[in-house]
Amino acid sequence: MEAVYLEALELASGLKATPANVDRVAIKTSPIAAAWAFTQWELRKRGAQKFALADQMLFDRPALEMATNERLAAYHASCFPPDVLVVDMTVGIGADAIALAKRGPLIGYETNPGRAELARWNLRVHGVDADIWVDNALQSPPQDYWFADPARRSGQERFTSIDDFEPNPKEIVDRLGHCRRGILKLSPMVPDAALMELGSRIEFVSFAGECREALVMLGSDVDPGRFAYQVELGERLQFTESVAVKAAEPQTYLYEADPAAIRAHCLPNLCDFHGLQLLADSNGYLTGNSPVRSPWLRGFKVELAGSFDLRSMKLELEKRQCGSPILKQRGSDLDLATVAKKLKGSGPKEVRIAFYRLGKSIRYCFIEPVD
Repeated sequence: MEAVYLEALELASGLKATPANVDRVAIKTSPIAAAWAFTQWELRKRGAQKFALADQMLFDRPALEMATNERLAAYHASCFPPDVLVVDMTVGIGADAIALAKRGPLIGYETNPGRAELARWNLRVHGVDADIWVDNALQSPPQDYWFADPARRSGQERFTSIDDFEPNPKEIVDRLGHCRRGILKLSPMVPDAALMELGSRIEFVSFAGECREALVMLGSDVDPGRFAYQVELGERLQFTESVAVKAAEPQTYLYEADPAAIRAHCLPNLCDFHGLQLLADSNGYLTGNSPVRSPWLRGFKVELAGSFDLRSMKLELEKRQCGSPILKQRGSDLDLATVAKKLKGSGPKEVRIAFYRLGKSIRYCFIEPVD
């Protein structure tokens, strides 16, 4: 990193990006360095959502948007033995490379020279080092252990077709499939059939209440299967073939399943284990008459249920002296923002309403969280 850019970065620290401040830094360094420095401080603020040391790291905007949260990266690294050499085929700004290098030996490949430089800086910030090569990893010798996070967006578009990723996951598997353990990080929106063509083990990963990614694992050291994995609690749920009973109406309790468990098709498994039923066509709500505690389920007590009708629901809210309700839905396609405006109340009590689909009709239930 050129000294003039580092000087501009230091001078811009703590300053708002006003024209006067940018000009002040530009006079002492250069206009290009000043613009770069203020952009870096903006990106560092955004990066704090993903990295604890973001205020010391360097970013570019597209790479930061695609960068793995460090908690997720730590999980990726934990999937490899600590003492083996791992190849990071798609280094970017170094999010996964940092975690992998903390684990053990690492070689990284990045086709963009500027991002490779950012990755080297970010590795040093975290007190680790690795050989980062500016080259196409697909041209490198095959390795026993590797990780790849193919680019999955073009602008704001999210890819769901394997052929839209770069590098193409099929080419990665063709080139490096004969390994001990390889891991592909892909969008959870990629269809099951496409994921299963790539590897024998699929993990849908949950973090901060969202299903963030699909990890395809392949190689001789990999146990096959389909799983949901919850990063915060380190919980794993395995899919097994099962058929669950559907309930048309909610029972005493309603349970909202973790998004990764839903994506991994594990709802029947949760029903079997906890004695629950699927709630109609909600694809995510379970119901039963007994209280259940599970890291994969958030529980609610059902207070009232019925068919979707704004007038009767509004009257019920007024009767209960409720304020504006907190709305959620599974399987229905209501415009919740519009519904919330129409149900807006002025009472002191809080209420939650869950909507779901039963055939062609939309149903609702008033619910309260279970501690």
